[in-house]
Amino acid sequence: MVSSVRQIRVIKPVLMIIILIDHALSQWSARYLQSMEGLKDLRIPLRLPNMMRETGFMDVESRMIPLPTCGWPRGK
Repeated sequence: MVSSVRQIRVIKPVLMIIILIDHALSQWSARYLQSMEGLKDLRIPLRLPNMMRETGFMDVESRMIPLPTCGWPRGK
């Protein structure tokens, strides 16, 4: 029982840091999108395939490739 209490004490601050970082990144992202509004459409890559189809391109394929934003995962 003592080890599980110790683990909770260790994990809880780490989770708080992760939550704070996630919150900070979401705020930064929202503010960044707001600051570029009217200057650039930062979400154009998501709409590009449909835009190409609308202008007459045929057989348009698109796919999302997830890229790690931190260190690369080990063993994958």
